[in-house]
Amino acid sequence: MVKHPRRIMCLPNYFISLLTRKRILKSLDSVKYDIVHSNSSVIDIGNYISKKIRAKHFWHLREFGDLDYNLRTPFCKKFQKIIYCGDNHFIAISKKIALHYKPYISNQKMSMVYNGVKIPIDLKNERNNSILQFCIVGLICEKKGQFDVIKAVNELVNKRGIKNFHVTIIGDGDVEYLNVLHQYIKEQNLHNIIEFTGKKNDIEKILAKMDVGIMSSANEAFGRVTIEYMMSGLAVIASDGGANREIITDKSLGYLYSSGDFIVLADKMADCIMHPNIVRAKADKGQKYAVLNFSSDINSKKIYQLYCNYSHINNER
Repeated sequence: MVKHPRRIMCLPNYFISLLTRKRILKSLDSVKYDIVHSNSSVIDIGNYISKKIRAKHFWHLREFGDLDYNLRTPFCKKFQKIIYCGDNHFIAISKKIALHYKPYISNQKMSMVYNGVKIPIDLKNERNNSILQFCIVGLICEKKGQFDVIKAVNELVNKRGIKNFHVTIIGDGDVEYLNVLHQYIKEQNLHNIIEFTGKKNDIEKILAKMDVGIMSSANEAFGRVTIEYMMSGLAVIASDGGANREIITDKSLGYLYSSGDFIVLADKMADCIMHPNIVRAKADKGQKYAVLNFSSDINSKKIYQLYCNYSHINNER
């Protein structure tokens, strides 16, 4: 897939792709492979390689492509139907992703397997009971909705007088967008409430200090961060965009709000601040639910079973 609106702009990337394919094929000469697994929905080299070496191709659909990154194929629907034919089997990471690709892929060629998330090691609970700690983890860009959270904080602090909480924003990203966020925080005098940490590698230790994780993305393909919140023992406030509804299946597992509605988001945050016992109950239930349904071990077993079901690999192998 490409990010350019004109077909002619695709040509440089196309020729680079041809060279890459030749190099990959050359490196595969010495071994007979049964399976090629593409780990992204927006790269089609695996499809090409699998045909050349006559191997079964499993294609993981992890991104919306057009909705996530403005990506589209150079010949649109016609081209998509060409690359989605052949000896391919597709693995969607959520029902929402499967529905997105349904116009191009038959049900017989599609399976749905939720992403697996590593269960965090046991860490000392460092939560501060005197003030509720919210956090947002991930790439900072407009589509991830951090501005909605900051507007919700302004609603709570400057319009409702609620100040006994703190918000930590973890990650880096779009510099221009970050400048807009910082300027708004300065204008609304929210710097004592909101903290930016930049990119961090010790996320598990940071989450051990948090009470509530916020997933504000407008169109989440799965919601890996949502699961990481839950597995780390946080309650979750999530937008209803993308696959979040598939994770937060009822009110006892977390809070949902309409994507982009920062007033309702502020309501949910206020609810958490005023009812910390309910927050802990949701966090405890959500943690158990996430471990039972979204672990890496469960995911790997389901993927391997698909290999066995849709290829000639022996189940005992």
